[in-house]
Order: sequence, then structure tokens, then C-alpha cells
Amino acid sequence: MTLYGGLGILYHTVDTDIYPVLGVGWNMESKIGFSGSAGFPETMIRYGFNARTALKADFQYDIRYYQLAEDNNLTSKGYLKTEDLIPSLLVEYNPIEKLILEFGVRYHLERNYTIFDNKENELRSDDLSDSLSFLLKVEYQF
Repeated sequence: MTLYGGLGILYHTVDTDIYPVLGVGWNMESKIGFSGSAGFPETMIRYGFNARTALKADFQYDIRYYQLAEDNNLTSKGYLKTEDLIPSLLVEYNPIEKLILEFGVRYHLERNYTIFDNKENELRSDDLSDSLSFLLKVEYQF
């Protein structure tokens, strides 16, 4: 069992997000059998069928920033900030060492966005409808 804690800081010119990072992890190094973590910003449980294939369910808090294009109808060269709560059900496949393929379904809850102009002033903020998405991720560790 592993306890972890700290502080997460996501800096962007339009906004800075500071949040706690805390939780407990169990059997996290194991590729086979059950492992999991309970905490913030992510909670997950994983079952490794063998050294290459696993099923994972997780729940995470996600913040992202995007720069808008010059010809964007909302604001030229402004910024978009999104915040979501995202439960997921994913399959992990590790065909060769250091290569991880992940695919599955995610559901975005409690979504909201904030739009900033190119001078970093907040223009508007609103909630979005919940939505379903599909994930295909390729990760190579080197």
C-alpha cells in the first residue's frame, strides 16, 4: 500500500489552477491481478488478466486549455478552458515492452467551459451537456 499527497499546479497565462493531490494506492506495480488507487484527481481500479492485457475503470478530474484560432467566431486568438469529471472503462494492451495501447469509452460529466479573449480577460462561462466519447491512446515510454 502506498500513500501519496502533494499539490498540483496547472499554470496558464489566463488562469492558474491549484488543487490537492492525495490518495492511497494498492498493488500499483503489479501487472497481473487487481490493483487500484483512491484519491484526487484520479481514482481507478485495474485487473490485469496477464502481463499484456488489463481492464481498467477510472474516474478523473480534468482541466485543459486551448488557444483559439485567429479566425475563431468567439474571439480571435483567445483561449478556451474546459473542466470535466470523467468516468472511463478502458482496455489496456501492452504488445511489446514500453508500448501501451488503450481504448475504451468515457462519459464526461459536470462539464463547463470558460472563454478568454486574447488579452486574457474572461468573456463568458457556461455548463455543457454530459457526453459520451471513445478513447484510442498510443503511448510509448522511453
